[in-house]
Amino acid sequence: MRRFEYSRKTFLASAPVLAWFASAGLLGAEAPSKNPSPYVVLVTEGDGTVQAVFDRYPELRGSWEELARFNLLRAGRPLEIPLSMLDSPGTLAKVASFYGEAEVKRSFDPRFIPLVPNLLLREGDEIRTWRGAGARILFDDGNYVLLKSQSRATIVSLGTREKPATSRLQLFLKEGSVWSQMEHELRGRFEVKTPTANTIIRGTEFRVKVEPGEATRVEVLDGRVDFEMGERRLSVGRQEGALAVTGSDAFAPSPLPPARRRGG
Repeated sequence: MRRFEYSRKTFLASAPVLAWFASAGLLGAEAPSKNPSPYVVLVTEGDGTVQAVFDRYPELRGSWEELARFNLLRAGRPLEIPLSMLDSPGTLAKVASFYGEAEVKRSFDPRFIPLVPNLLLREGDEIRTWRGAGARILFDDGNYVLLKSQSRATIVSLGTREKPATSRLQLFLKEGSVWSQMEHELRGRFEVKTPTANTIIRGTEFRVKVEPGEATRVEVLDGRVDFEMGERRLSVGRQEGALAVTGSDAFAPSPLPPARRRGG
């Protein structure tokens, strides 16, 4: 991946922010519990008022006075958003945790900025991880996806709550790999698309990786997924894998080698 000039240093001083998150108990956020961690948004330069933040995030409900009560409006400053103030037509998603150097390019901002814990994610947001880094995207149904080292993924669709039977949660993996263990019933259809294939998740634990040469590899540790390349589709079951390569006629599941039968 090509490193952009816009760095952590140009965005904000990381030490004070990390200290703030540590004091707020937001580092190492886990799956939802009886007292879930709040969601977080970052004030963008030019957002001079809390009302501007409301305009930027239509998911926000309530009054700007409520949001401003415990938040200082300043560029680069994280704002805590309690779950009670969020009302989205689709699935809510956030960065539950991350390690190493990981960044996000939000749908309304062309720059990559450093990830922060519990960052609210929206359709069009792209996450990028560098070598030795990773990020966990948590959905409000309790399921999550781990974006592994040297990966780039964009949230294409967060689906709809009104019609769960036809809802489609879609992630586009441009490069790198993702791993997930679906621990809760899916709300509609979950897909991981790549430049060469589409994986429809019906199983509980799987890996998807974009490989060199316009290829996509899927590995299912438990459950089952549907794997599509163009007009062709196959079902990949537990402890099976498949490789989709542009221009190749070979497209069939095969048993995973012993070394690949473990999670993570």
